[in-house]
Amino acid sequence: TIDTNVLGPQNITYTAVDAAGNAAIPVIRIVTITADVTPPVISITAGTDSVEQGGSWTDAGATTTDNVDAPGVATTVDTIDTNVLGPQNITYTAVDVAGNTAIVAIRTVTITADVTPPVISITAGTDSVEQGGTWTDAGATTTDNVDAPGVATTVDTIDTNVLGPQNITYTAVDAAGNTATPVIRIVTITADVTPPVISITAGT
Repeated sequence: TIDTNVLGPQNITYTAVDAAGNAAIPVIRIVTITADVTPPVISITAGTDSVEQGGSWTDAGATTTDNVDAPGVATTVDTIDTNVLGPQNITYTAVDVAGNTAIVAIRTVTITADVTPPVISITAGTDSVEQGGTWTDAGATTTDNVDAPGVATTVDTIDTNVLGPQNITYTAVDAAGNTATPVIRIVTITADVTPPVISITAGT
C-alpha cells in the first residue's frame, strides 16, 4: 500500500502465478509522494453579522480543512467596534504544517444605526411633603446603549400649597434622537398638621 503522508518514493510490487504454478518475475511500480503544496481552505462559520450601534457582537469564527492536516480553526487579529456605524471586516488566516498559506476569508459585520432609546430611572427621594413645606427633587438618571449615563429632565414643578398628588414627568433623548419612555414621580402634598407658633410682643 501507499502511505501518502510519507514523503518520497514508495514501491508497489506486482506478482503473478499461472495455473501450472509458475511464478512471474515481480514488477515494481514506484510511486513518489511529493511535498504538500496545497493550502488549507477557510470556511466562515455562520453567525449574526449585523448588530445595532453600541450592542454586543460575538465572532462565530472560521474553520479550516486541509489535504494533510486535521481540521482546525482559522485565526484573526481584527476586532469590531460597535460604536462605529457601517461595515467592518474580520479577516481570517491559516497556515498548514507544511507552511502553505490559505486564501484569506473575510467576514463583513455591519453596525446599524442606534434605535434603542435611553432608559430613565428615578432617584429615590422624599415624595411626601406637608402642605406649605419645601420639596426638593431628587431627580432621575439615564442609561443608554451608546451614550454615557446622563440626567433626565423635567419642566414640571410642585406647588406645596395645593393638597394631594402632583406629578413630575422626566424625559430624555439620546444622541441618536431616540426618545425614552417618560417616567413619572408622584409627589403627595399632605394636610398641614403643624400648629402655629405664638410669639409674645414685647410690652410694658
